[in-house]
Amino acid sequence: MRSSVRIDRLHSRTRVEPQLGIFQPEGDAVRIAAIGHLYAERDPFLGVGVARHLEKLGAIVEGSPEVVPEARSAIEDGMYYEPNIRTARAIERRLAEGADGVVLLTYFACGPDSYAADAIVGRLKERGTSVPFLRLILDEQTSSEGLVTRLATFVDVARLGRDAGGGRRA
Repeated sequence: MRSSVRIDRLHSRTRVEPQLGIFQPEGDAVRIAAIGHLYAERDPFLGVGVARHLEKLGAIVEGSPEVVPEARSAIEDGMYYEPNIRTARAIERRLAEGADGVVLLTYFACGPDSYAADAIVGRLKERGTSVPFLRLILDEQTSSEGLVTRLATFVDVARLGRDAGGGRRA
């Protein structure tokens, strides 16, 4: 129950029109899309608090939007596993909305997530996308200190890229 209240609060605070998915940044906040399986995005325990840590670092965090199945994405070609297709479409949409960075939340370095993450990063690079991309592999060994350090560095890189005019080219 508590996590759904948290997500609603995030969405109402960071959007102009929730049904259109338009970002409304607060001040100088960097906009980070934290995308992965829905349980990784929305559950504070399974997602090891990634959204909370990003918020404390001054980021506006957006998870997966409601994605229409017909809204096909160029970066999903060759993917057959439905959660990976949803992830690719969500990343594509958040980049189109102007995200300053993307954090991909995965749980395993093997299987469909491994292929999908590599394919997504490769296809974004081929298109010339300069938005920073961080792949986080979460497991029971994920330490809070190491996670916060990686996220802090990522937020700094996203902010520098945005301020230099290099970000948001999707």
